[in-house]
Amino acid sequence: MLDKHNSMCHTVLKLTQETKNVQVVVHMVFAYFFKNKSQTEKIIAVSKVLHILLMIIGVITTILGLMKIFVYVWPVLGLSSETLMIGDVFVALPNLLHIEGTNLFYWPMSGMGAFGFGLEGVLRTIALVVSLFMAERMFRQLKHGASPFSAVVVSWFKRFAYALFLLYFATGVVNIIVPLILLAIVHVFEYGCILQEESDRTL
Repeated sequence: MLDKHNSMCHTVLKLTQETKNVQVVVHMVFAYFFKNKSQTEKIIAVSKVLHILLMIIGVITTILGLMKIFVYVWPVLGLSSETLMIGDVFVALPNLLHIEGTNLFYWPMSGMGAFGFGLEGVLRTIALVVSLFMAERMFRQLKHGASPFSAVVVSWFKRFAYALFLLYFATGVVNIIVPLILLAIVHVFEYGCILQEESDRTL
């Protein structure tokens, strides 16, 4: 019993230390990006990180989307395919290449299973790619120093909000409240953009 108690104490201490290490790393990252920086520099720093993440996710999603289109078109053309179960759905996959007995397309399609298969799955994936593209473009402008209240940033922000509407109607994975809130924020930024232009003309 004593050994079990000591083991539990050791585990708790180890987890506590690991948590402290994570906190130190997070603090160092925030200090690197935000310490002694102006508001504009902070926006640029955060936008750079988000832009990189969105680009990576966008590229991966685009590749998977192209594979999903390929999987959809292949059996339609009457080409050789094999039917496998992904989740609880039977899907016809191109019978092209196997790795250790597993169809090359099986794992990528499993990763995109939540978006469905067939034409519906293709349309849902396209909606996701469009949403990621709009967000990436918005943060690209911000990372290059564009003002959040500039016309180009607000324009991409509005497109991103509309893209989320598209994603909601195509997939249902986005709550309808999210794009509605974003559209409301867009109108606030549009008003800020007008005030910014008036201020620039005054100066």
